[in-house]
Amino acid sequence: MKKKNNIRIILITNIFLSIITFILFLFGIFPSRIHILKEKLIPSSPNNLKLTFTKCESSKDCGGHFDPVINETKWLNENTFCASITIPGNLGDIYWIGDYDIKDNALILKYKTINETFMSCGYCPVKLEYKINNIAKKDYQISIEKK
Repeated sequence: MKKKNNIRIILITNIFLSIITFILFLFGIFPSRIHILKEKLIPSSPNNLKLTFTKCESSKDCGGHFDPVINETKWLNENTFCASITIPGNLGDIYWIGDYDIKDNALILKYKTINETFMSCGYCPVKLEYKINNIAKKDYQISIEKK
């Protein structure tokens, strides 16, 4: 009788530990994955903005903090504006969402970083390419803002 009770206790303990492990797995990993998928599937970027990026690939690219830099701006035509900027990123960053705002003669290029984990190696350069359609051609004062 004692042997059957011991087997039951071991079995119940293993089931309990498996359930706890599964719950921790769900709450520990899935929420960040779901957040990333939501951001990818339902982006908050305006429909007339296309953002492309190159991300950090290895720690050899890492260094000290630097301010975002506007590399190049140009008009492709009367209503399509392009800008290339470099921002400080991190190896844990996996996706960026772009946005912009126009206030008078100011064009503010905005970005949001989606990261899976924080991998501290310092900062590494991330290049963001903005292509904005259907905006009035002006001589805008360009600035960069992290959302």
